[in-house]
Amino acid sequence: MRVARSVVDDALFNVVNAAYPWAYSSKHLQMFSNTSYLQPAMFIRRVNEDISQKAYGLNKYVLTYEIWVYLQVNWQDPAADIYDQTINPVMDAIDAAFYPNTPQGSFTMGGVVDNARISGKADIADGSTDGQALIVVPVEVFTC
Repeated sequence: MRVARSVVDDALFNVVNAAYPWAYSSKHLQMFSNTSYLQPAMFIRRVNEDISQKAYGLNKYVLTYEIWVYLQVNWQDPAADIYDQTINPVMDAIDAAFYPNTPQGSFTMGGVVDNARISGKADIADGSTDGQALIVVPVEVFTC
């Protein structure tokens, strides 16, 4: 890779960390019970890499990450809208953080990578039964 993986990890973390006023954030995933008083909490984790090469030239790398978010929600108030009050603002902030910054429509995380994007199915456990919500957002990062 033309840039160290740790630099890509840091760039992604900084992008998501700046997107929302997290009470706690880390590049190291923790159990939600360890952060129950420090929520909303955000973590990133790199889950795999896909490395390919055409017949000649530089390797192409796709690094796949997950953004994990823990949220306490107001699950005991029947009038509370869990999505409008907690989940949607977080999802909207993460979406906005990946807004393209090049004429070609890519998001380079400050020139660190060729493109970073939310890609795939986001998993949401809304916390409606116990007050503990979980959001997992998949992200792909493309670089050479």
